[in-house]
Amino acid sequence: MKRFFTFKTLSLFIFSFLLLANINTVNAQCSTSIVAVRDSIACGESILLQQVGVGGASSDDFTAGTLSGLWASPGGISSGYTIGGPCGTNPQGGQHLWFGNGSPTPRTATTIPVDASCGGNICFDFRQETQSGTCDGPDQTNEGVYLQYKITGGAWITIFYFNPVGFPYTGWQNHCFGIPLAAQTTTTQFRWQQTNASSSSFDFWGIDNVNIATCSGYSSLWSGGNIPLGYAMDTITVSPLDTTTYHLMYSNWIDDTCTASIFIAVDQPSIVSSANSSSCAGSDTLDAQATITANCNYTIELWNFLPGGATQTGWSAGTSPPQYHNLDANINGSLYSNYTMTTGANQTSVSYLIPVTDGDQLNLLFSSLGNAADECLYRVYDSQSNQLTQQGFPGSIPGNFNTTVTCPATATYNYSWQNITSGGVSGLNNPNIQNPLATVAVTTEFQVTAYDSLHPQCIAIDTVSVLPNANPISATLSGDTLICVGDPVFLNFSLVGGAPYDLDLIITNSSGSTPASYQIDQFGLQTNGSGAITFYPTENTTYSITSLSDITGCPASVTDPTLIVDVKSVPNAGNISTIDFCTNDIINYDLSTYLGAADNYGDWTHPGGVTITNGLNLNFDPQTDPVGVYTYNITNSPCASDWATVMVNLVTPPNAGTTMNQVYCQNALAVDLATLLGSPYPDGVWTLPPPGLPFSPSAGTATLNYDPAVDPLGTYTYTVTDPSGTCPDESADVNISINALPTVAISSTNTNICVGQSTCLDFALTGVSNFSIDVFDGTTTSTLIVDANGNDIFGNCISVSPITTTTYSVNSITDNNGCISFPNTSVTVNVNNPPNAGTSSVLNICSDDISIYPLQNELGGGQDLTGYWAVPFLPNPLPNNPNFDYDPQTMPAGTYSYTVAAAPCPDAISNITINLITPPFAGIATNNDICINDYSAIAPYDLSDLLIGEDIGGDWCVGLPGGAIIAPLIDPNTYGTGIFQFSYLVYGIPPCSNTTTTVSLTINPEPVVNTFTSNIPTVSQGNSINLIIDMAVGTPPFLIDLIDDNIPSGTPTISILSPNMNGSVATIPNVFPVTTYSITNIIDGNGCSTTSALTVPVTVDPYPVINPFNTATPIVCYGTIPSIDMTLTQGEAPVTVSYIYNGVTYTEVIGNVGDVAPIPVNILLDTANLNYGANTLTIISVTDNSGEPSPNNLIPNPIVVTVNPNPIVTFTTSTPEICFGQPAILEFDFLDGTADFYVDYTINGPPQTPLTFNNLGAESYTLTPHPSVGVNTYSMVQVTDINGCVSPLNGTTPITITVNPTPILDITVSGANPICVGETSALFFPVTSGTPPYSLSYLAGTTNSTANIDAVGNIVATGNTLPISPIIDTDYTLVSVTDAKGCINTLSNSASIIVNELPLVDISGTTEICEQDVAQLYFNFNAGTSPWTVDYTINNPPSLPVTLSNNRDSIAVSPATTTVYTVNSVSDINCTSPIVDAATITVNPLPEVMVTGGGSVCDDGSEVDVIITTTSGTPTFNIEYTVGINKQLISNIGYQYIISTNEAGVYSVTEVTDSKGCIAKSINGNATVNVNPMPEANITAYPQPADINNPLIYFIDKSMNHVNGIWDFGDGNTALSNFDKINHTFSDTGTFIVALEVMTDSGCTITAYHTIIIDQAFKIYIPNAFTPNNDLDNDYFLPIVDGVQEYDLSIYDRFGERVFITEQTNEAWDGKVNNGTEYATAGHYVYNIVIIDFNGKERTYQGTITLIR
Repeated sequence: MKRFFTFKTLSLFIFSFLLLANINTVNAQCSTSIVAVRDSIACGESILLQQVGVGGASSDDFTAGTLSGLWASPGGISSGYTIGGPCGTNPQGGQHLWFGNGSPTPRTATTIPVDASCGGNICFDFRQETQSGTCDGPDQTNEGVYLQYKITGGAWITIFYFNPVGFPYTGWQNHCFGIPLAAQTTTTQFRWQQTNASSSSFDFWGIDNVNIATCSGYSSLWSGGNIPLGYAMDTITVSPLDTTTYHLMYSNWIDDTCTASIFIAVDQPSIVSSANSSSCAGSDTLDAQATITANCNYTIELWNFLPGGATQTGWSAGTSPPQYHNLDANINGSLYSNYTMTTGANQTSVSYLIPVTDGDQLNLLFSSLGNAADECLYRVYDSQSNQLTQQGFPGSIPGNFNTTVTCPATATYNYSWQNITSGGVSGLNNPNIQNPLATVAVTTEFQVTAYDSLHPQCIAIDTVSVLPNANPISATLSGDTLICVGDPVFLNFSLVGGAPYDLDLIITNSSGSTPASYQIDQFGLQTNGSGAITFYPTENTTYSITSLSDITGCPASVTDPTLIVDVKSVPNAGNISTIDFCTNDIINYDLSTYLGAADNYGDWTHPGGVTITNGLNLNFDPQTDPVGVYTYNITNSPCASDWATVMVNLVTPPNAGTTMNQVYCQNALAVDLATLLGSPYPDGVWTLPPPGLPFSPSAGTATLNYDPAVDPLGTYTYTVTDPSGTCPDESADVNISINALPTVAISSTNTNICVGQSTCLDFALTGVSNFSIDVFDGTTTSTLIVDANGNDIFGNCISVSPITTTTYSVNSITDNNGCISFPNTSVTVNVNNPPNAGTSSVLNICSDDISIYPLQNELGGGQDLTGYWAVPFLPNPLPNNPNFDYDPQTMPAGTYSYTVAAAPCPDAISNITINLITPPFAGIATNNDICINDYSAIAPYDLSDLLIGEDIGGDWCVGLPGGAIIAPLIDPNTYGTGIFQFSYLVYGIPPCSNTTTTVSLTINPEPVVNTFTSNIPTVSQGNSINLIIDMAVGTPPFLIDLIDDNIPSGTPTISILSPNMNGSVATIPNVFPVTTYSITNIIDGNGCSTTSALTVPVTVDPYPVINPFNTATPIVCYGTIPSIDMTLTQGEAPVTVSYIYNGVTYTEVIGNVGDVAPIPVNILLDTANLNYGANTLTIISVTDNSGEPSPNNLIPNPIVVTVNPNPIVTFTTSTPEICFGQPAILEFDFLDGTADFYVDYTINGPPQTPLTFNNLGAESYTLTPHPSVGVNTYSMVQVTDINGCVSPLNGTTPITITVNPTPILDITVSGANPICVGETSALFFPVTSGTPPYSLSYLAGTTNSTANIDAVGNIVATGNTLPISPIIDTDYTLVSVTDAKGCINTLSNSASIIVNELPLVDISGTTEICEQDVAQLYFNFNAGTSPWTVDYTINNPPSLPVTLSNNRDSIAVSPATTTVYTVNSVSDINCTSPIVDAATITVNPLPEVMVTGGGSVCDDGSEVDVIITTTSGTPTFNIEYTVGINKQLISNIGYQYIISTNEAGVYSVTEVTDSKGCIAKSINGNATVNVNPMPEANITAYPQPADINNPLIYFIDKSMNHVNGIWDFGDGNTALSNFDKINHTFSDTGTFIVALEVMTDSGCTITAYHTIIIDQAFKIYIPNAFTPNNDLDNDYFLPIVDGVQEYDLSIYDRFGERVFITEQTNEAWDGKVNNGTEYATAGHYVYNIVIIDFNGKERTYQGTITLIR
């Protein structure tokens, strides 16, 4: 269902649906639309938009006639409900849930549990029935309906109760309620419940369009116009001021979304302006009237009233249960609401407002329930409180009432006139009234703008032209157009006419427009002795003459009536200031922010004197712009200039050095991290890696020693602080990483390969790639470059292809960080010979071959005979056998493989590929019959259609195999009819043979027609004939299709059965005059088809037909002769037509002999036989010249001609004389005609928009807009009724309505304004319109006052203006005026007079400054009006006055010596006051500075002196100096300061400040300190550790910044450094401290040290036999070893029993078992030796020894 709206008529209801936007439904689950009562509103009105739509499980609109899944089951909805509209439908749709007749209480609708945890609203339409017979609604307090909710386990809680008392819910209404916080759960139920009713036959109600905004449910989102973002309610009232489109999205925000939109047009007001001559020639009274169609409220007043006393309360019928008489209010045919009175004694009433729109039809229907109905009475009032009807009084039952709504425009409009020819408001006496007086010297266009006082955006605009003033009275206005604020403006006039002159001005500035009135003499001077009219404008101001009249009271034509004055403000450059920036600051600073409040149109001057014209804002870039004084100069002619300065200083930030990333190996030497930063400032703070502890280096240094062996890696941050606080802290990082030594383990995934094969060497690596690895293969050492995966630089593995078994050993590895290690790792690759499986080949065999093929013969010979075969039809290989026989009949084609295995080499495989060749196939014969005419040389027959399954690519031949070869496509016409044979040959692929198939083809003849005839040549229309065909060639049966030339065509068919060759068919021809039949198709018994060119013509005679029969004048007014039209469309002329109307028969003969149809005729009707109303004309018969009648079914239907009467009306008025704005009413009495009536009339000659009246009898019309002031003549031109019938007015006399003007007065201050306290001014009341004299009420401030005003605007008693003497600023406001005609007007204009006070000022600013500095003198103005002018002296001599604008203002001064500034007086624009006040500025001298000293030192702690000497100024001093880019600060020093330093750089003083804060301008000299850098000594040595067998050690001088160096190897040997790699051989084992001393070109030296270890060398010798026979020769078995840490020797006999063990290298085996007395027997023994050498490497040796006895 849809939702009900108030104010809805049936037509608007239908129209509103035409306004609905297309619904975009993503899924079929939801639908939505927007409805409104109309598609357009007047500007300033509001309109209600309603969303209608449902979707998902949380909604139900009952549209399908069933319940949705929203309702609980079973019992969710109580019994007796209906879905539909037994008591009327919801006007916005059809079906709804209704609890009506037969539904018992409680009546309940309960939902399922829904997820309401997200909050939102529950919205629905609701209606309670009215008191009306069988559809009875609730009326008692306890008969209402509850809206409730319940959470799991809880009780039902009421959200709202719909109380029926007073019938507030009798129309369908939409309701939305917020879901209570307590109801916001995931399983909340809602219900509607009525617990009480009079019975199941009373107190009905219903709901519709239920929508619960659950978390998974649907909600709305509105947009467009000024709808708030996120608005989601069902309804919204909008007030668009322009035409607007509103949009709606309705969605569950998951998978179902609908959209709709509506277009609301906004009508703007209309305006009509005019110009009317005034009493003074040459002046026009302008007038404008704005109107707009509006809405309004009608009032219904219900009474309980009966003379002698009512028996019932309210409108009660006295029944039990109570029932009430009631009143239905319908607007435009739809129920708006129902009204009744439930309480109230006799002579009591209740009123209701009904919102309506101009033109609505209001219908009131009274429902009487019998008893006491005569005690009911109702009245209806329009929006103007006019009573339209009274029904039911006295003592009668009320009737019904119908009326057309009239809503006069209620908007109040403000009017504003403008001179669009010369600009401004010149020529107007008051531009802000509805009807000003205009006087101009040239033709001038005035534009009037009317705007709704409540809705200023609703405007209407019109223009009117005024001709020039022809009077000899004229004036010209002149004066200054460019001044400085505070300067006067004098208005000068050149006048012609009789003095004195009354002058009205409009003074316009940004605050609006102010009127002013003056009286001037012939020279333009004020007659009150104040001289020229003078103003002191403070902003751009326009002075416009609105009225200038001479002594006669007539206006002058004014040339140049507008003076536009450009007022320049006194420039303000702001305050003088000083600011410090940091030199490394990357932000641009706007220097204007340091000026304070300053004007924005000045120019800046750089310290170098260059002027930049860029307005107030000037960006200073500390990176590029110079320091110094930046001056902001501002001029604004004709005002005096102003300037201010910003002193900019740059502070050099401290240097923390440069961030470095440093990587060390695990065994690297300690390093000072400060040396990595460059040259950082000392005395900073280091922040160590997490946990981030601070470290402060030694005073005067930045040193932090880092040892990679013990200190943590990470980020070390060095931070230094600017002592001046200007620059932020600076930091630099040293990011340290430690690289571990690389490791490697060599292996191979395949250590057994065949000759010619390759294998990959695998490297398990740690360290940073890439790596350099030295690998030894037993004969050669190779250097390999590998990545992190052990692959080469191309990503390939390290591949080797040894031809014999080979061992690969790694000697050393160096990673990408330069770290080197010497691992002990190797791998052995064994090499083997490969097997032979013979040669692969291909074998082709025809698939029908029955031979056996030995496949071993196909391998080429020479294969190893130890292999096996794998065949494609078995899953596993065959057992080892070199032979295999192939059978084509039992085995498939494919690859047959012979494999020879010889591990570890890969298997050798040879493949015999067998292809089975398919033999050719010539197909299966399918003999066929064809029709010879179906084929030709262009459309041949394909012989391939005679075969099935044949191979393509064969050859066809005629007859049996061996015949002539032909193409497969043949033309059967070359063979004729009969039976023919053809053969198809297909060629085989070797070794397969060819094959052939023979087929037969039967060729049948084409059918041929012998004759085609009709049994008769001519027939009358509607009779049948026989068509006959005789066949000459073909095989019966035949099926023959025919066609005639009718539209649509007839298609008879002739069937000839075997063995016949002829046949016929009966048919009715319908084409006039001849029907022609043709043959379209013939099919014989062989299926052969053809056609024939033979045709049969048949002549057809037609009967007469009249069509159409109509009239072009179906409705006429009395006096107009109607006519009818007939057309003979078929038949033989002449044709006689008989017709009848109103009982009289008429005959019309159409055409003459020989005339051919169609023949049209027009027949005038007999007006004497026509009646008012409908006249039916009927054709009786139609007969042609041969007597042939037209069939009854072809005689046309009757037609109707309606004759309407002409209207008659009388014309008068009930308001012959009124005041402007009062209703003017025209009275009409319609005596005849048909409503509606349209009256054309004129007002003062011009035609007006016709009036419309809906009823016969007396009607009235209130004129809109109101008539103009004066005598208005109204004449009727003609009256037209709804049927278009026009009545001449037969000399109706015009009527006149006299309109007296509305009295309009203004108020101005005609005397001096402003004034000082005690002075006198005057008020003048200019009269615009009305009939004098005038009684005026006004307010003086808040005091009510009255005055009698004459025709000019002066006081009646004196003839002069009204004197006033206020003591404070006072507003004089007009309240109302009544003229001599009794016309009343409410006024609101006002005038203000200003009373000024005397100015006062205090001066301050006593201070001390430095020489050349600028100080501020401050002026505090305690009274007066800006600007102020101050007169002051400097050390007694007078100075120029200074003008200031701010209550607290200042000026900048820069005295060279101590100076006293004394104020003498102060003036504002009105007054001057003497003042005595002073301020003193003391001036201090500036300090001067000289810098000397400096020198060169090495960076080893040596220092030099830098001397700073200060002269002049006031000690002590604070000195800021720089060393390079670093800035230092020293404080509280005397005239000399010595800096002892070893910090390199140029020492320059940047700023010196003495104890008075004075900063030196003279700074000379600088000192340069050169600190020569120390060299960086660094040694790399390898291999380490080494042994005495290889004591050669390589050393690399990695030192930096040195020019020479000396090596000391610690063994007494030295060498000069070559700045690269050198080597040294140590002659002995031990630990040696190697030193490298390096020196710079400036003589600075430093030494690096490195520890070298030479270990004893590992060696072993193992004897292979000994003779323990005590002959002192070879009696012991003792391996000789050296350079070992651990040693383990075990000896085993051939049975695995251990016979000796020792861990001592010098303990020998003497041949006894386990060191006992038992002698071991002679023979072979196995030894196992495990050794760990000095390098920690484990070595194992195994072998045999021979014991000989």
